[in-house]
Amino acid sequence: MHNDGEFAVGKLQSIQQTNELFAIAESKCIGYINAYNIAAGETCILQQQWSSSSSSSTDDDMTQNVTYTDFWEGEGNMDGSYTLAAILARTDNFTSIARLNLCNNDCYVSEAGSPGCLYGQALVPLIGQISQSHVCFVDWSGMDNAWNELQICAATAVFDSNDHYNDKQNQDENALVDGFQEQRDKSVKCAITACRYHPTKSESTRLTPLGGGRGGGVVIIVSSLMILFLLAWT
Repeated sequence: MHNDGEFAVGKLQSIQQTNELFAIAESKCIGYINAYNIAAGETCILQQQWSSSSSSSTDDDMTQNVTYTDFWEGEGNMDGSYTLAAILARTDNFTSIARLNLCNNDCYVSEAGSPGCLYGQALVPLIGQISQSHVCFVDWSGMDNAWNELQICAATAVFDSNDHYNDKQNQDENALVDGFQEQRDKSVKCAITACRYHPTKSESTRLTPLGGGRGGGVVIIVSSLMILFLLAWT
């Protein structure tokens, strides 16, 4: 992770130690934190396999060693507890958040400004520089899904357990959680479309079914490729 800025280790550690909303979300979402860690471990193993595979050298992928954390400039870190802290930092404790509905796969493989990817290259320089083979093989969609599920759980836990938001003007808690769910569903659908028939996909697509409810249980993350090792960001 970067050592400065919004997602500095020191800032995230401070959130973990002093933020009452972090404590609420952590206690309610431990299953999703663990699921994120499992997804991160799997992606790490797959990244090592990809870097040493013939596919990475024959796919004209000049960024075969780029990790999920590298791509997201430190925000997409590989630890569930830090990720929960990063979610609170990014959303200013769920009080400042744009309602996104994007396809993360577009960010990975499309040119900057392509429909669906709202991040600019000034913020994420590697937009469009990762091959589809790479994204599918290392299962970045699993990391995206684990992030989105943790984000949904954390927002729900905070809103259900704390009255801090009652006086926030125009704060519609249900609409915000619904927006997070829409983002998860869009990202899931996009990943399935992009990787289902890709020849070097990881045989995973271990994603939450579309339309999951706000109060559902912990997402079950399954990958046929990595079943012996037993799939986090939303």
